[in-house]
Amino acid sequence: MMDRIVRVVVVICTLAVAFSLFYYFVIFLPSEKRAERDRATRERQEAELQRAKDRKGYEQCRGEALATYASDWDRACQAYGKPKDCGLPRHSSERLDRLLREAREECFRKFLYGK
Repeated sequence: MMDRIVRVVVVICTLAVAFSLFYYFVIFLPSEKRAERDRATRERQEAELQRAKDRKGYEQCRGEALATYASDWDRACQAYGKPKDCGLPRHSSERLDRLLREAREECFRKFLYGK
């Protein structure tokens, strides 16, 4: 009788261990891997979206810098009593070119550098 109880207990324990292993390897572990894959995919998509936004912001910033440059150039031409898109004295054109270069560098730092 005692031998039979021991066998039943051993069988029950073996089944419990087998079920635990089954649950861990067949149900729990695959769902964890799937969740990790989903998380990695979501993070990758978010990073791609952020890069696209940064690129768009960078292009817009550069466009605004160029528009400001052209506007400043035309104002400088007016100040010299010349028509728009005129040839400016060297010191004026170099200053405007430097401002454009700095604005473009700022766009790069703001939207692309270190990302």
